[in-house]
Amino acid sequence: MRETFVIHSRLSWRQVRGSAAIKRQHGLQAIAIEHLVARLAGGFLQPINSDSLKEAIGEAVAMDLGELNQIKTLPGFPRAAASTLEKAWAAGLKFNELANTTDAPVRARIDAVTRLEARVLERLPTSMRRPADLVALALQRLQYARALFGAIRVVGRTEMSPVWRPFLAALKDVTDVQWVAGPRQVPAWVRAFGIAVVETAPENPEIKTESCASPRHEALEAMRWARALLASGQAKPEEIAIAAAWPAEWDDHLQALSDMAGIDLHFVHGRKAVSTQEGQLAAALGEVLLRGFSQARMTRLIALLRSQNPDFKVVHGDWWRALPEDAPLLDAASWRGILAAMVKPDNASSEAEVRVLGHLVETLALGLRKAGEIGDILLSGRSLAIWEKALTEGPPEALDVTLVSLRLPDQVAQEANIIWAPAASLTAAPRLWVRLVGLTSRAWPRHQAEDALLPNHIVDSSLLDPLPVHQADRRDFETILKTTSRQVVCSRARRDAQGRINGVSPLYPRVPEEIYRHRARIPEHAAGWADRLFARPAEFDGMPLARSARSCWSDWHAERLTAHDGLMRANHPLIVASLNRRQSATSLTKLLRDPLGYLWTYGFRWQEPGETEEPLQLDPLAIGGILHATLERAVSDLELAKPGGFRNADESSIADA
Repeated sequence: MRETFVIHSRLSWRQVRGSAAIKRQHGLQAIAIEHLVARLAGGFLQPINSDSLKEAIGEAVAMDLGELNQIKTLPGFPRAAASTLEKAWAAGLKFNELANTTDAPVRARIDAVTRLEARVLERLPTSMRRPADLVALALQRLQYARALFGAIRVVGRTEMSPVWRPFLAALKDVTDVQWVAGPRQVPAWVRAFGIAVVETAPENPEIKTESCASPRHEALEAMRWARALLASGQAKPEEIAIAAAWPAEWDDHLQALSDMAGIDLHFVHGRKAVSTQEGQLAAALGEVLLRGFSQARMTRLIALLRSQNPDFKVVHGDWWRALPEDAPLLDAASWRGILAAMVKPDNASSEAEVRVLGHLVETLALGLRKAGEIGDILLSGRSLAIWEKALTEGPPEALDVTLVSLRLPDQVAQEANIIWAPAASLTAAPRLWVRLVGLTSRAWPRHQAEDALLPNHIVDSSLLDPLPVHQADRRDFETILKTTSRQVVCSRARRDAQGRINGVSPLYPRVPEEIYRHRARIPEHAAGWADRLFARPAEFDGMPLARSARSCWSDWHAERLTAHDGLMRANHPLIVASLNRRQSATSLTKLLRDPLGYLWTYGFRWQEPGETEEPLQLDPLAIGGILHATLERAVSDLELAKPGGFRNADESSIADA
């Protein structure tokens, strides 16, 4: 018999699918509630996805949006507007009913959002419908539900948006519907609708609490904890999870520690786009367009293009050596002149290289307003997808903000590795060993914020957001404690990243003894190579790096001159070569006053190019042209100014002219 699982997130979808494959459960399908409703509503219908919604909002801002005209061009408007519409649709709100009020400012704002919604719906694909529209169509086709879905099991959910609840209640009259709660709390409306509930006794895990110094220290202790479980054989990677109410604050720390430890982590909420090579290419392109040309920016951009764009394979890896060191090259005209000088007539590859670089300069010269066209020309594949998505999130002027906020699905397999997840995702796919980080008063539960377009004085937050984030965080925390079977470790940071003292979360378990973790403690199980060397000073002492560091420290405190003071052997080739060069007044002065600086400048050839202004660089022909033009102008002025002209002018008049 066909059976359908209504799941909560992509994490639980992959877990159900993997379990069904192992058990050979043919006929089982896992699907989100919105896709289930869309399939029953019509084979070609689909819910509105966030990317399409933001893209439609980006197109709609060109239209008149009433009161929203003042803010529609701000960088965060597409995201804020998408959030408002999604919350209103999930809550089943109808803007025309909310507009029936005598309060003029309230009515003006609701009218503006209604106009925005209408403009967006006009620009969405015909197949995409609002949740309420899908439910209305699906309710007309309930007789096909049993044939399409068979028995329906709502698995791993603790709540459901109000717009879907009437559909689920009607569905139970035509097929078998069960709310498989397990040990989770069952929402009151489920029992009120008469939906069958399957419950089990809650788990009884071991609960520990740990106090850490900072968020970074929390991430380090989490990796030490995970490695200890793996090394002792107590757990397999697929049985371990690390979670937070919202994990963005720990992403960078855990990604770095994962690489150091050699332990793969699956980021359930996705990895930052700029942490990938394709994201770095998009970021390098955005930096040039936002901040202009420079040697450093162009060198970085071309290096990334060489690795990802086949057209740039003809560019040699050391092409930048032909650039003058003291020229920052801050505009397209300067780059055109430099590239023209790089052409070698007897070298075909040089001409091809300069041709590609010249095309790049001309493309970038189109400017920020043509960011979409520039991306189509220079980017492809994932880097182009990242670029286009960033442009839908905000205007080109906000690329540095939108690119940083983008995330990509993680390529690490979740089925065989430790997961790093939001708590909401973990509640639907529990694991045996769980570590919860960030249990401070600021982070868990999170504080509810008013909607950007429809704040509380316009539309009551209980109507617009009936499932507020602070209640969801409390519900998720309780669910994790009930569904984890072996161990739950709760950690908190005593201070935040800026050094401020953190309060303790009201959800923090009050166990008899909290483990106080010092930042500099020697761990029982190191997280990785650097952590292990810190825990074993004797092993570190035997390394060449440690011997060199100890020698440097001793030499700095010794009265004798050593190599660390700059002492070199007699007749060193570098010193001899720098002294044998033809000396100028500047170099001789530096040699007498600052010998070490002389060595850096004339021996090592160390220079720091300044990028504050473009230096004037002229070839001999241009200098000769300026000289002759100056002389011609002076003679002409003297001919007009003096009786008898230039022939009767004295030396001072000629010098002035």
